[in-house]
Amino acid sequence: TQCLVQRKAKNYRVLVENALNPGVYAKDLILYLIGQIGTAGATGHTIEYMGPAIRALSMEARMT
Repeated sequence: TQCLVQRKAKNYRVLVENALNPGVYAKDLILYLIGQIGTAGATGHTIEYMGPAIRALSMEARMT
């Protein structure tokens, strides 16, 4: 076996304060965020999603 050396990932915290409007789903939220930070914007980072809107999502929606 080989050893893979990795650096500790930096953290991003995404706070979603307002509830999602009717017809707006978890996938819409993540596509918007990707549009804001870019596809490589979180390379080397872990992202923690938090806030009332995230808590209101079903477990299935959170796994999107």
